[in-house]
Amino acid sequence: MKQKIKFTQTGFTLIEVLVALIIVSVGAGAALSALTNAANTGSHLKNRTFGHWVGVNQLIETRLLGIEKVKLGRTKGDTNLGGIYWHWEQDIISTPVQGVLKLTVSVRNADSKEWLLTVHGALGQDLERAPFIP
Repeated sequence: MKQKIKFTQTGFTLIEVLVALIIVSVGAGAALSALTNAANTGSHLKNRTFGHWVGVNQLIETRLLGIEKVKLGRTKGDTNLGGIYWHWEQDIISTPVQGVLKLTVSVRNADSKEWLLTVHGALGQDLERAPFIP
């Protein structure tokens, strides 16, 4: 007499394995995308911070010259900060207020064509005597 053999399922089907693999792949792709965005954001913030320092340094150097030695117009220069070469352009224009000049410094990476940021400041006889308030 023949005995009936019972087959019991003891594993996953191919479809179940493929669905699980797709779910893991989508999750890994999303995690990789989030990590890439975080790295790019960190790099961009570093560049903006250093660029801001370059602009502020140029404003301070101009203010230290004093209003008597500063000439109206545009000046350009390059500097190295944080291992990055920076290009800056400074515009000095007169204002409606007698004895006060407007300073504008635009900063970009030396290898870039687009300006990263612009810093504004003022220079004047009364401003030089004003106390510094942090």
